[in-house]
Amino acid sequence: MRRWAARAALAAGVATAIALPVIGQEAPKSILPEGFDDAPPPVVAPPAPLPGSEPAPSASPAPDAGTGILAPGTTGEAPVVVRDDPLLRAPQSRNVDFVGWLSPRAGGYGPDTFAGSSGRFLDGLLRRLDAPVASRWAHIVLRRALLSEVPTPSGVRPADWVAERAWALVRMGEVDGAKHLVAAVPVDRYTPRLYAAAAQAHLASGDVLGLCALSATAVTISKEPMWPLANGLCAALEGDDLTSATTFDAMRDREAADPFDIGLAERLATAASGSGRAANVEWGEVSRLTVYRFGMASAGGVAVPEDLVERASPAVKAWLLRSPSASLERRLAAAPTAAALGVASAAELARVHSAYAAEMDPFAFEASPSGQLRAAYVARSADARLAAMRTLWQRGGTGRSGFGAKILTAQAAARFPVAADHVEAAPEIVESALTAGYTAAAMRWWPLAEDAGGSARDRVWALLVLADRGNRVPVDTGRFDDWAAGEKSRVGDVRATYRAQLMAAAMSGLGHGGDWDELLDDLDVAPLANAWTRRIDAAAAGGRVGEVAVLAATGLQHGVPPRHLQKIIAAYRRVGLQNEARMLAVEALTRS
Repeated sequence: MRRWAARAALAAGVATAIALPVIGQEAPKSILPEGFDDAPPPVVAPPAPLPGSEPAPSASPAPDAGTGILAPGTTGEAPVVVRDDPLLRAPQSRNVDFVGWLSPRAGGYGPDTFAGSSGRFLDGLLRRLDAPVASRWAHIVLRRALLSEVPTPSGVRPADWVAERAWALVRMGEVDGAKHLVAAVPVDRYTPRLYAAAAQAHLASGDVLGLCALSATAVTISKEPMWPLANGLCAALEGDDLTSATTFDAMRDREAADPFDIGLAERLATAASGSGRAANVEWGEVSRLTVYRFGMASAGGVAVPEDLVERASPAVKAWLLRSPSASLERRLAAAPTAAALGVASAAELARVHSAYAAEMDPFAFEASPSGQLRAAYVARSADARLAAMRTLWQRGGTGRSGFGAKILTAQAAARFPVAADHVEAAPEIVESALTAGYTAAAMRWWPLAEDAGGSARDRVWALLVLADRGNRVPVDTGRFDDWAAGEKSRVGDVRATYRAQLMAAAMSGLGHGGDWDELLDDLDVAPLANAWTRRIDAAAAGGRVGEVAVLAATGLQHGVPPRHLQKIIAAYRRVGLQNEARMLAVEALTRS
């Protein structure tokens, strides 16, 4: 009986720490208008947000390559569980040679995703991937590839292939998808690399109970101090207080782990067993947030200081968005970064705001971001709706948060009435709608913008010529010249030149002819020919969509160089990802 009481105590501690509605379960009353969910779907629809959906942490070696779980962890952003999540619908696979959670019907790329690719080559790429990548859409494509139900490519062990996919997903902020992958492999088929990756997935999601099924064996094959700590915690959960206390004391005596890390595990064990050895958590003792510290703190309902979160990888904020112990306020603060990474969708951001609104003082609601979001949908006048969107964009600032604010308002922008009275705001409205792939809604602005002329026309043209699939927007280098000249006066020479380079590269990658290649030369963009370009060209020519997804992500690890963008867009088109190619092009221009 005692072991169940201990587990119940731990679960109760986490539940107490939550004390808030769980998004995706008992959903609070929406702040959005009735019929909101009937809004037209985006032309480019990423799979429904996974229990951590749209992307990631900083570069880190593979789990078994010397980067320990107690070492600085990459943290990313993970979205909230959604009831229509394809991962929850997919049948569980126990065939280690054919593992994945997205069938083609659920958004996966099919069993041939990695057909013809070298497993050793892919393994090496994923191991060195410096996540998060610089593009939300490249993240979405990579996530779908890594979660697709696929056989193991040649040259790599099945369990190690699952490990690399899961570890990359964790670093991208996609903790729920990573947990589903490792759960598909029976423990008796685990390799050292899969033990390490599974630990990362469980810790990043705050699921320390998931470590207990692994720790007894893992401690015999790994020198990671995390595993003895997990054994001590799991002993307490099983009601064996003596073994638990002895384990922690012995580790202190041997200085086998940082005293702070021992104290975190001991605090959690104490909460589960009810013994009197509770340890205080003094975050001032440490200067960095690791995956282990995040996981233990999340499981124990211990708030991580904001300064540690801000210094960690952006992936941590994705994890916070998914953490059951994080307050709604922290989830709301993490949501824009999670969306910009690709982990959270526009619809999910709205659900977070809806949940937070239910907890707010009604008198403070109207002036809050949640109140402004509702006004963006249902304010009585179009002017008021536009003002609400602009307030949210201004609050978002620049960088990831600013881009996240554009994603937050994407559905409101797609529903905004198209009228000549607001054509001067068309560039911002179109930009916001396209962040979530609402191409059809954005295209409705083109006739008005073209008639209006001036800066509004030129800026709308630049966005829609990239997004247009029906040749409704004229492809004309003369219009490009008008737009580029206007950008210099609007944003300055340096930024305007970079935007022009990206625009020309994207148009070339989309297959619009040699004029755009000449423009790249005129803009002093040097040709690119190296091992990466040869690999991505060969993968695209061979139709290897999974390999293209991985190579594209590696090409966008440290920004968006124009020639890399050109190659990636062309490769996406060649393997059948035309919509994603267009959305990547629009995103590059929007975020530059």
